[in-house]
Amino acid sequence: MKISNQLSLDTLTLYRVIAMIMVVLYHCTCYYASPTWPFGEGPYDPIMKVMTTLMGGIHMPVFVFISGYLYWTLKHKGHYNNLLLFYKNKVLRLLVPYLVIGNVIVLLFSDLYQIEQLLYGICHLWFLQMLFGLFILSPGLWYLLETVQNDRLVTGLVMVSFLFFPFFAETNFLEITKIFYFLPFFLLGYVLQRRGVTETYKDWVFWLSLMGSFTLLFALCPKSLFMDKVIREYASFLAIIVVTLIPNFVIPKGTKLLVENISNNSMGIYLFHQIIVACLMMTPTIKGWLDTTNCYSGVLFLFSTTFVSSWLLSIICNQYKLTRLLIGSKLQ
Repeated sequence: MKISNQLSLDTLTLYRVIAMIMVVLYHCTCYYASPTWPFGEGPYDPIMKVMTTLMGGIHMPVFVFISGYLYWTLKHKGHYNNLLLFYKNKVLRLLVPYLVIGNVIVLLFSDLYQIEQLLYGICHLWFLQMLFGLFILSPGLWYLLETVQNDRLVTGLVMVSFLFFPFFAETNFLEITKIFYFLPFFLLGYVLQRRGVTETYKDWVFWLSLMGSFTLLFALCPKSLFMDKVIREYASFLAIIVVTLIPNFVIPKGTKLLVENISNNSMGIYLFHQIIVACLMMTPTIKGWLDTTNCYSGVLFLFSTTFVSSWLLSIICNQYKLTRLLIGSKLQ
């Protein structure tokens, strides 16, 4: 099968839906896999631990890559030229729902979270704060990369972005650490949009610069950081490369409306799912059942209940202008 030079909208939509399913499933399996899970700890299961590790390395990088790819695509088409309007849009789409749902989490789980934690990426909402930081940087990155005419030099510069993370590894304020951790995934979207998938991956400069940055980090950064974070970052990056090598999808007409509906409600699902799964896990009757039943049945119950509930809640919120604003949906 021939690999397309550009990723289709159907492909990106399907990737977003799959990543969203993985996010919800990840937080449902954490009950049986993470001894530090804040909302309750169930009987440990090693298979669940493997599942969370694998999903944890792919779902957020996929979201960041899609965000980057779509941003650079629209930027190349002449969008986002009004900088103030661009930042206003990102405040409405990312910071408003972050603050709204973040305060809900503080109110509901006051024994676990305090208001000042909003400055450090509260609960699962850290992603919104981190993504906003990437969009703050994106106009400057666009100007820098667009002034470079040589595609191979641009590719090398993008790989250099891996080197920033160790310098900010302890800077948790406003999710600065994660901004630089995920920066290469965001910029990969730029390279693939500018050069195309096939041209990028057949270029030896791409692979040499990737290996070069990895070697430099191995030599220079603390070994504990390298083993715990850097290897995972590169493994996730390679996983994204594999994903983008899959030929473009055409979503069948019979499922297109369903897939697009989930995709359009992905923000709402993301915002609500953690609250729902936490309430389920912390309800004594349900927790008692989760602790005694087969862990696979427990995860299936948590996932199906959480996904459907957050999806329906998102659909309801998207019916009204005020609630659309509060959850960061586009205003109609």
